[in-house]
Formats: sequence, C-alpha cells, structure tokens
Amino acid sequence: MWTIEDFEEEEVGERNSLRLSHLTRLCAFIEEDLCKLAEDLEKADQPSVVVFFQLPQPIFTEDEVYRIGALESGICVDFRFKPICLSLNEKAMLTLNPLPAPSSRAQMANGTQVAAVIGLWGKRADHFEKYESCFAPAGFRNRVIVNAEDYWGKPRRALTAVDFELNLVERIDREIRHSLKKFLKAYAVKARSPLIPASTLFNFFCHAIPRQTNLSGSTSATCKPPSEQGASSKRGSGRRRKHTKQHQFCASALVSF
Repeated sequence: MWTIEDFEEEEVGERNSLRLSHLTRLCAFIEEDLCKLAEDLEKADQPSVVVFFQLPQPIFTEDEVYRIGALESGICVDFRFKPICLSLNEKAMLTLNPLPAPSSRAQMANGTQVAAVIGLWGKRADHFEKYESCFAPAGFRNRVIVNAEDYWGKPRRALTAVDFELNLVERIDREIRHSLKKFLKAYAVKARSPLIPASTLFNFFCHAIPRQTNLSGSTSATCKPPSEQGASSKRGSGRRRKHTKQHQFCASALVSF
C-alpha cells in the first residue's frame, strides 16, 4: 500500500514543479485517496490519468464509483465524490476534513473533493511511454517525443515532453468538464437541489506517471482552494504560459505517480 511518504521520498527531476508540499498546504487532496489511486493506477491495464479537484458545494453520494460518458466517443470517466469541510485552524492555516455523508457532521460540509479517473486513447496513449521515459532520477529531459508527421492536430508540428504534457492536460480537462456537467445535472434533479456550477475546478491537478510533480501551463482550472471564491479561470487566450512559479496559483498541474 502506498503511503504519503512514498511520494515525498521519490520525487525526481529538476523542473519548476508544483511539489506535493505545496499541494498539501493548499489542502488539495485527501491523503488516503491519493495513496489508494496511486496503487490503482500502478495496476491499470492502460495508461490512465487521475484528476483531483474540489467543488465549492457539498455533494452527498454513496461511497462508490460513478461512470459517466466523456466527450470522446467510447471513453468514460470514473468519478468519486467526498463531502469535505475546509476551514482555518487556530494558526490561520487551511485544513481539510472529509465528512462522511451519513454523519451528523455532514451539515458542516462546505465543499466536495472529487477524484476522476480516465484512460488515455488514440495517439496520446501510443506516445505516453515516450513521455514517461523523459523522467529519471538524474532529472527531466524535455526531448521531442512526437514527430510532426505523427501529430494528431493541425497544423502539423513536433511535440516535446512539455508540449505533450500541456496538450494532455488541456484535453483531459475538457473531457472531465463534459462528464462532470452531465453528472451535476442528474444530481441536481435527484437531490432536488440547485445545479452546482462547474465553471471553476478548484485545486485541479492530475496524476499520470510515477512520483513526479509537474507544473502545466493549462489555464482552464485553478490551484486555489474553493474557500477562495474570487478565484477566476482564464480561458481562450490561446497563448502558452511560461512555466514559472508565479503561475502556480492560476495554472493546472500535471502531477504524476
């Protein structure tokens, strides 16, 4: 069974990375879920990505996996939802507490921790092993992993490991949002509650390959906790952001197992 110490000890590479310690300070995940899904992905039959994010309202569901169709035909997203309470302790530090739905404490919930697993498909799956090979204990090598003739978009161009990472996160983000909106609409009807907006996915980050925490330049989500309601999600500029620490609070993060 994975432990949180495994992540802290095994981080490799020298990049402007969004480290686990930073995600911990943001209360971006539940340790038990992080470790359990790391083990699940390690045993997966295909390249898969698990996405963690938080919604600013509680969702009360059974403790099970909800499989929802994605935007891509034939692809599904497996969601897990846990109501949480984000609050400040006596030291003014943000804390996260999972709140099981049957508990009387559920009325304290002010958000939802979401974990979503999606398998890769097509050429992204075909080239994933090359991307994975760019990480080593000695450091990260940003080499070309997709030749221009193999690129699936237009215009044709080669992709480095960082380009591939950006492309992957942006596409995964679109698939997750599409599936999440379908679930939230159904949940609103079933629970007879207002529709929860999915315009901002707070503390959004992904896991894909072993033990490396990487900052991605996708700006369609935010690394702010849902308690910061003023956080905005910038879309549509079409310009690639530089990979610097200044962008850690407005960029998605690709965090790998």
